[in-house]
Amino acid sequence: MTPRRRCMSVRLAATSAVCVTKSTTHDVNSIPWKYKNRQLWRTVQLLAVAMLVVGTAVAVAAAKRGQVPELPPPLEFLAVPLGNLTIFAVLVAVGLS
Repeated sequence: MTPRRRCMSVRLAATSAVCVTKSTTHDVNSIPWKYKNRQLWRTVQLLAVAMLVVGTAVAVAAAKRGQVPELPPPLEFLAVPLGNLTIFAVLVAVGLS
């Protein structure tokens, strides 16, 4: 494919994406904004809690099985994922407040 055709195909794809976005957002505007934001807020909260629960469970299970890098022992390495999850929880709490 020549560079000119590649450029034209990218322009066509971008134009199509804009047209599709405009047509779908027009249909969605019948829902009040407060309701959509509330749904998104609850979805983000549930996703963050699920990520914390699953991440902690996976980190503890990996430490029990010894599936960690070779350098530190499993229980010492457990501090790395739990520390990351703690930082994630703090950032999510700040972002949602």
